[in-house]
Amino acid sequence: MADSTQNRKDNRIEDNVIIFLIEDDAYPSLDWSLGGFRIGGYSGNIIAKVEFLVTGIGPDLDNIFDVRIDCQAVRINGEQLSASFIEIDSNVYDILEALMHRREKPLKKLKKQLPFSSMSERFQSQARENIRKLYLAYLKLEAAGGDRKQELKGVYREALDIKNQGANLGYDLMSEVCTELCLLIEKIDKAGPKEVQIIKIHIEVMKLVTAKNIKGTGGEIGVEILAGFRQLCDQFSA
Repeated sequence: MADSTQNRKDNRIEDNVIIFLIEDDAYPSLDWSLGGFRIGGYSGNIIAKVEFLVTGIGPDLDNIFDVRIDCQAVRINGEQLSASFIEIDSNVYDILEALMHRREKPLKKLKKQLPFSSMSERFQSQARENIRKLYLAYLKLEAAGGDRKQELKGVYREALDIKNQGANLGYDLMSEVCTELCLLIEKIDKAGPKEVQIIKIHIEVMKLVTAKNIKGTGGEIGVEILAGFRQLCDQFSA
């Protein structure tokens, strides 16, 4: 007969997303169990078979338990990192068990016993800095002559970083606008005045989302922002 503990350990959970903190960056789970996890949007330097540390886990960005979990990378597939836990202590086990079964009371009790922190403020600060870099890349694009291919690559590189970051940390509206910006740049070979203006609209919308700290899809406000954004883009695309 199979060991029931091992079965439960390897029972991968997909619908209950939790956050893993690796090298000061937060990643949502694609699936996880008591034996390991898989995350998306990973762009770090970890390679397969290498050991590394997870320094935080939690249900969301505002509640990240400070932990130290020895892990080993199993595989890297594109931006997906699969890893196994080498060893978890009793505190980590209790946290994972509470998260696995979505038990609020045990989580509240653990928050009184164990150190935890919030990644939200850190993300907002980082997002503002990344958008500043994106805007500087845009200014170079605007000032350039010719086909502006190199300047387009600079804008694309900064936009891609923000897209991955937003998707990782629950800022879906910003990630969606950034995704559309990346797709736009992928479709064009050169940037004339019209393309430059459309790129600027994308960046201004991202600045607005960050300034208002709009998380997720933004609800009704997010719908209004997206509608206005697409209307402006359509006007310039016509």
